[in-house]
Amino acid sequence: MTKIFAICMIMLSSTSVLSAADVVQTSLRQPLSQKTFAVLIFTKTEPGRYQHASTPVAVESIKNLGVKTGFQVTASSDPKVFSRQGLLRFDAVIFINNSGDILNVAQQNAFRKYIESGHGVVILHAGIRAEEDWPWFSGLLGVRFSGHPEIQKASIMLTNREHRVNRGLPKRWQRQDEWYNFAAISRDITPLILVDESTYEGGIHGDFHPVAWLREQGKGRVFCSVMGHSKGAWSSEIFLRHITNGIIYAAVAEND
Repeated sequence: MTKIFAICMIMLSSTSVLSAADVVQTSLRQPLSQKTFAVLIFTKTEPGRYQHASTPVAVESIKNLGVKTGFQVTASSDPKVFSRQGLLRFDAVIFINNSGDILNVAQQNAFRKYIESGHGVVILHAGIRAEEDWPWFSGLLGVRFSGHPEIQKASIMLTNREHRVNRGLPKRWQRQDEWYNFAAISRDITPLILVDESTYEGGIHGDFHPVAWLREQGKGRVFCSVMGHSKGAWSSEIFLRHITNGIIYAAVAEND
């Protein structure tokens, strides 16, 4: 994937100027030419669970990213796509704001084989609340959700600005979001972005509070970002670059 990712990053990089607030202005350019890939956005939420108003906005934003950067996007809330043949149409699956029990056992098994055989998954915001009673999915995520304080502004910071998934992002910036706390954080995650708990109220993790990270599961690739609660998040060029980088990581294997 090194060559492909380098091409993607060249195409995503426009002139970036950091202001005093460390905000970068970027534009997402066309297209990914040497490798096209396809992603499924899965939006199902268990009936009775919280429905995020930002979900339709997020879906449209990711579709627009696909147009601008050259990947194909299909969106569905139908879990029937989670079959062996259904999933093989896609290089990665994006879970966004899914809560509760949304897959049956056969669908769980198909998804597990799909990931462990070398495909990718992107988990966005409340997607970490999907399938909370399925131990394999919790292990896939590397965290277990425990709650969150009120939505508020906080500072976030990159752990490694040179990591390819962090390319084009400012080292530190402020954003308003719903800052999730976790009952457990696995030691095998690769943190990308931490939230500075000294800049808001309600954090419980001290100096190590990841809000975006990577994992490997078998041969598969996992990108998680728990930011993006509000509609407004999906109009931020910085945030969209963060999401684009993560989708490319999940969808394109390193040796492609």
